[in-house]
Amino acid sequence: MAGASDRAGWVSTTLAICGIALPALAVRVALISAMTGGLGAPDVPGFASDLGASLLFAALVLFAARAGTWLATGLALALTVAWVVAHQAQYEIALALDSLASVLDLRFLGSRTFIGGSVLWVSNAWLLAVSVAGSLLGVWFGTRAPTGGRRIVAIAATGALVLAVHPLLPLGEWRVGWRQQNLIHHNLEALAVLALGSRRTAAGDHASAVLERVPGMAADLGGREIGSLDRRPRNVLLVFLESVSGAFIPSLRETHGIDVSLSMPRLDAFAQTGLRYPDFVVQQRRTSRGLYAALCGELPNLLRATPKMTAYVKRPNRKCLPRVLDEAGYRTTFLQAAPLAFMLKDQFMPLAGFANVVGHDWFERGYENSVWGVDDRSFLEQSLRMIDQLRAEERPWFLTMLTVGTHHPTIVPHDFEPNRTFRFARAISWLDLGVDDFVRALDERGVFEDTLVILTSDESRGLSERALGGARDETTVALTQNWGYLVVRTPEGLAGEVTEPFALMDLPISVLDYLGLADRGAHFYGRSVFRRYDEERLLFFSNNNLRTVGAFAPGGQLFLCSHRFDDCRTFDIPDGRIFSPGRVLRERDASGGIVQDVALRSVAVQRGGIRPDHFELVQQPSFQVKSIFEELIHGGQQLALKKGQWIEVEIEVDGMGGNGRPSIIEHRLSRDGKRLGTFSLNVTPGYRRTFEYTYAPPKDVTSVSARSLAKLSGGAGEMELLFHRAVMTVHTIGERPPTGVDIRRNDEQRIDAVTESGGS
Repeated sequence: MAGASDRAGWVSTTLAICGIALPALAVRVALISAMTGGLGAPDVPGFASDLGASLLFAALVLFAARAGTWLATGLALALTVAWVVAHQAQYEIALALDSLASVLDLRFLGSRTFIGGSVLWVSNAWLLAVSVAGSLLGVWFGTRAPTGGRRIVAIAATGALVLAVHPLLPLGEWRVGWRQQNLIHHNLEALAVLALGSRRTAAGDHASAVLERVPGMAADLGGREIGSLDRRPRNVLLVFLESVSGAFIPSLRETHGIDVSLSMPRLDAFAQTGLRYPDFVVQQRRTSRGLYAALCGELPNLLRATPKMTAYVKRPNRKCLPRVLDEAGYRTTFLQAAPLAFMLKDQFMPLAGFANVVGHDWFERGYENSVWGVDDRSFLEQSLRMIDQLRAEERPWFLTMLTVGTHHPTIVPHDFEPNRTFRFARAISWLDLGVDDFVRALDERGVFEDTLVILTSDESRGLSERALGGARDETTVALTQNWGYLVVRTPEGLAGEVTEPFALMDLPISVLDYLGLADRGAHFYGRSVFRRYDEERLLFFSNNNLRTVGAFAPGGQLFLCSHRFDDCRTFDIPDGRIFSPGRVLRERDASGGIVQDVALRSVAVQRGGIRPDHFELVQQPSFQVKSIFEELIHGGQQLALKKGQWIEVEIEVDGMGGNGRPSIIEHRLSRDGKRLGTFSLNVTPGYRRTFEYTYAPPKDVTSVSARSLAKLSGGAGEMELLFHRAVMTVHTIGERPPTGVDIRRNDEQRIDAVTESGGS
């Protein structure tokens, strides 16, 4: 009888687990079908992560229902609904951004525009219906009888074990987020990192910090002019087409050997009439980051941090292009289809220098409307009214426009290309028609005769594996999300293809170069798109959605790292086309070090410079040694190290005062609570002791710590230890030292001799 009851209990429990697992697995299968060339080895970790997360959540649901009351059952069902909603959100986010849902994005739920425009949108009603029905039925029947505590613990332990094994599974080349992890698994890891505390802050002069490391990123007008430019006041029209990639423009993608069905032939036809740039880099994902780089001539944050556009609202710390042009006598206007409050553009744009900022409410009609605003064709048509108003004024003007129709969930008339199931493809076609009408209207008005017209994108949606014909090329998929486009039409009629790589940050100095106002833009980064340069440069980019950061480097190289910098690779680009699939992977080397340094400098600035993964062991430079008994100088930084990482410890200290006899510093290094080494350092008055060593673990280590204590030697008088340097640095990239402890230096010199030779 007990056996039958136990079997019935396991059947009930299994129903609950299946009900919880259904949304995760259904969403994964639907995404694989929509975005990839089919199932493959990279999907194994994803399914494993779904299983582990589902078991953990099932244990929570079963525990909630354990009381067996209606209230307990209601709580279990409410948790189940939340689980289903989270996975449906993951489906929408992966379709739109190719990334995992992040708990950090919950801040957007404070925006009515975001909720009404994106959160409430359901692109696959059948998927949602099946997930809701299957999950609720499974949990309802699976929790009718209480589940024993031991069984719940066993389920949770099994889920935790699956997630613990997950890193050992064969991950994809760049670990495309949603294919490798369940969103709950991903966010548990992210919250663990936040709980440990982040060493990155969004304070300080980021621009100067980056230039300190890479001076070649400063404004550079040393190239040869592409053509003869008047360099006199001209109107400037800058149009951002939301999410458009260079891969959508036939003539640009052909140079990279890529052929996809997504296409904008009318935009391509316009590109043929002016200057076109097939190797154009958008340096981050998301509109706020792209607009900041393009308007303020600086790198966006290359790692997760408060967007600089948001930080600018509280502390304007840079003169952006609109402000420069406003001071030069231009009428500056920003025009977008969406409500301005989202991403604080209603506050940022005036601070950046736009005298007139116009959004959603300005537009009177639309072929299609949503909470995000009017469709792109309506937006472009009605923006002509603004252009007419500006042209009627006597002074030059600068107008920046931003479309929204290709933003999730896209805004397209229902009767336009109704047979195409891929909604984004319909939105691209609709935008292409709008661009065609728009440039024709500009031509009829004579705008091209006195206006510099620039078309580009704020970010790139990129291509999926399916769009690439199912090719298993995750590096190309990742890079296409940083592949933008640039089309420039000048009154002089300059035309042709410019193959040198440029980026969004280059636009401000380019505009000023064209207008003859370059002397006002010395603080900007970048090169002018109206010049050709003999020397190559480093061009940095990042993708927070895919958690990658990299640089296109001189000599036809690509550096690409994960955001943790535990996996950096170097590629050769033999054909010179930076987005071409024809790259060749090199052996791992130290070239990614500059990527890590610049990425950290883009977000983490401290007084005195940038110190990535660098810990000061001694907070006060002076320490008084008064006793023959040990006194603690510093406790240990407790660090977790991966097998490929290592630490470097450097101590430089002077002995001052005393009676000529040394004090003793005992430095102790421990791993996981066990002593690795104890080093006794004599510090004699009048001498400087320098001690340097590295420690490279043979495997992953959960805790490495160092501590130093000081005491007087027998007969020594009280003395002062004056620390010039006492630091521990964690290294991820570079030539790894021998495994274990390797003492690089342990010596002393007279202080006066060090000073005479130029030491500090």
